[in-house]
Amino acid sequence: NSYLLIDEKIAVLDTVGQGFGEQWLSNIEKATGEKDVDYLVVHHMEPDHSANIDAFMEKYKNVCFDITPGPGMFDNFDKNPEEWRKFFIKYSDRILVGTDATFPWCAKDFSWCIDKLYRFIATDEKFMAFGDRYLTGLCLTGKDKENILWRNFENRVGRSKPKEINKEKLL
Repeated sequence: NSYLLIDEKIAVLDTVGQGFGEQWLSNIEKATGEKDVDYLVVHHMEPDHSANIDAFMEKYKNVCFDITPGPGMFDNFDKNPEEWRKFFIKYSDRILVGTDATFPWCAKDFSWCIDKLYRFIATDEKFMAFGDRYLTGLCLTGKDKENILWRNFENRVGRSKPKEINKEKLL
């Protein structure tokens, strides 16, 4: 199932399985009219939720794809690493690395998440990602690696300093 949320911004929740992409994209276009879609949220990387990410990214050139570490994401990437490597290179200017610290595996050790993401993007190592699950890195280099690891985020959010804590409101 894929859902469409239309408010000030438009978000699409999940894509659809293989073979339904054209109809799905047509339905989104009918529902949104000429408005741009702002977000694509993919809950997990199994094909029933993620098979049409590439088609979506082709159609909606303003949307970024935010990856956040999780067992399902890494498992899916490792099933077809060469196809995913091509995807990451093709969209290296639109992929953001997420570090959602609300996930249990990130909340306990944030540096663990950063390490796994870095190794996945920048190396060709086969490493233990979750439990007994292994993942092989994409070995991206140069501009592709820089874009995904930091430049895309910086271009969208900026290089602002963290705000100072208002101690009066805190207490």
